[in-house]
Amino acid sequence: MPIYEYTCEKCGAHFELLIRNNEQPRCPQCGTTDVLKQLSKPAISISMGGSSAESTPPCGAPPGCCGGNCNLFDQN
Repeated sequence: MPIYEYTCEKCGAHFELLIRNNEQPRCPQCGTTDVLKQLSKPAISISMGGSSAESTPPCGAPPGCCGGNCNLFDQN
């Protein structure tokens, strides 16, 4: 059940409503059904996984290294 934003054509009120099925929205200020649905941004949360502590390499470790203990950079 989506929440939509509306503007009333009669009194100019701006409001949000949870609309079920094909309900006709009514202005909460004046009660008219003469309302316009407004375009709104979707609320999106993007997670890249892990916390900031996990994604930050330890001090002195090259980026992408396992804390400098992977012997990747030993050149003996």
